[in-house]
Amino acid sequence: MLNDKDYKKMAELLRNGSTMLNKACPTCNSPLFKFKNEDIFCPVCNKKVIIVKEGEEYSIETNSTNMKNLNSHKDSVLSNYSELIKKLEKTLLTKLNWTIDKLEKEEQINTLESYTTTLLNLLKLFEKLKEK
Repeated sequence: MLNDKDYKKMAELLRNGSTMLNKACPTCNSPLFKFKNEDIFCPVCNKKVIIVKEGEEYSIETNSTNMKNLNSHKDSVLSNYSELIKKLEKTLLTKLNWTIDKLEKEEQINTLESYTTTLLNLLKLFEKLKEK
C-alpha cells in the first residue's frame, strides 16, 4: 500500500521531468517511472527496473553504467526534495510567528476565530513535516 511519502516521491519525479508509465513494478505493484535518459525506476522499491522482452538478453555491463546514472539522478531528486522541505518549514515558522503576532493584537471575535483556525492549520502542517 502506498503512503504519503511514496506519493511525494512520485510527484517529485514528475516535477523533474520523469514520465509515469502504464506499467507496474513487479515487486510492489506501484507505477513505474521513466527518466529522460530512458532508465525505468520504481520510487517505492527505490530500484531500477529492467523490462526485458521475451527472447531478448540482458547485459550486466550496461546495467552497471545505468545504475550509476540512476543513482546520480535519484540523489539529485532527493536533494531537491529536502531543500523544498527546509524551505517549507522556514515559511511555516514565519507564518506561525506572523499569525501569533496578529492574534495578540486582535480584538474582533470573528477575526480572532479566523487567526486561531489558521494557526491550528499551520501547526498541523508543521507537525506533519516533522514526522517525515
